[in-house]
Amino acid sequence: MKKLALIAVLALLVSAPLFAANSTTTQIKAVISADLSITAGLPAGPTTLPLAGGTTTLGTITVNSNIAGAWNITVSSLNKGVMKAPGVSVFYPYTFDVKTGGGTSVPGLSGDLGDGTTAADKSANVTTGVATVVYTLEVTNAAASSFALPAGEYVDSITLTVSTL
Repeated sequence: MKKLALIAVLALLVSAPLFAANSTTTQIKAVISADLSITAGLPAGPTTLPLAGGTTTLGTITVNSNIAGAWNITVSSLNKGVMKAPGVSVFYPYTFDVKTGGGTSVPGLSGDLGDGTTAADKSANVTTGVATVVYTLEVTNAAASSFALPAGEYVDSITLTVSTL
């Protein structure tokens, strides 16, 4: 009987590989975080605008996005759309324009950013999906002689912000 039991156990051990699986499956994945960022090729310090008036290109803004669909870009002004000098109650207005690499104005991203009293931030939804987009920022000012401006250094800070919808 012991021999018979031993033969049965050996038969099971020998036949076990016949019933073993011949494949296996596993999963792999990659987690890609959302990236919506802005880098500026703008000057670090103030850009002096021509007192005779005109349009000045301040530089470029690059938006990197791996967001499928649309995102938003907003332009705002520290001084509510005007250049101000310390201790001076009058201001020097300007307009701005955000353009695509082809030189076309981005709808909603041009004009004034306020009247010195009330801010008028500009905002536009951009549908590029996964892309790197380069924009140009321009400002236009009238001749300083067309305003009764006292001597001073008139400045403003323009901020461009990108966000998801």
